Amino acid sequence: MASSRLNSLKSTRKLTNFLTTPSRVASKLDWNKRNGAVLALDIGKDRIGMALASHPLYSSSETHMASLSPIELSYTQKTYAEPQNHTKRILSSATLQELESVMQTHNVCALLVGWPLSEGNRIGAPCGKVLHTLDCLVEESSMLDKRPVCLW
Repeated sequence: MASSRLNSLKSTRKLTNFLTTPSRVASKLDWNKRNGAVLALDIGKDRIGMALASHPLYSSSETHMASLSPIELSYTQKTYAEPQNHTKRILSSATLQELESVMQTHNVCALLVGWPLSEGNRIGAPCGKVLHTLDCLVEESSMLDKRPVCLW
C-alpha cells in the first residue's frame, strides 16, 4: 500500500512538471517563425474532442482554427511486478498513436486541456478523469516533453 502511494506521488510530480499558466503557453508559440499550434483537448468518458488554433496571419482561413475529429479514449491494463502484481489502467496504444499523429501532423507546441468543474466550481470525477488521462500521457509516452499543458 505504501509503495502504491509512493508511485502515485512520483507520477503526480511528473505531471506537475508539464502543467503551466496560460501566459507560458502563449510564450511557447513562436509567432515570428510562423509555426506551432495549440491543441485544445476535451477529455470525456469515451472520447477526446480536439480543436486546433494556429497563427491567423500565417495559415489558411480554414486551418487557423479547426475542429478535429474526436478520437476514441480507451484503456488497457498493465501489471507491475512490484508491489505484489499491482495492476494499473493505462491508455491504449491506439489512443496514444492517434494523439501522437495529430500532434506531429499539426506541429503542436502546447496543449490547452478542458477542466470540467462541477456546479459551484467544484472538482469532481470528470476532473479526476482528466488528471488520470494526462498522467497516463506522461507515464506512457514522450509526447508532452517540451510541450506545456494548461488546464482551462
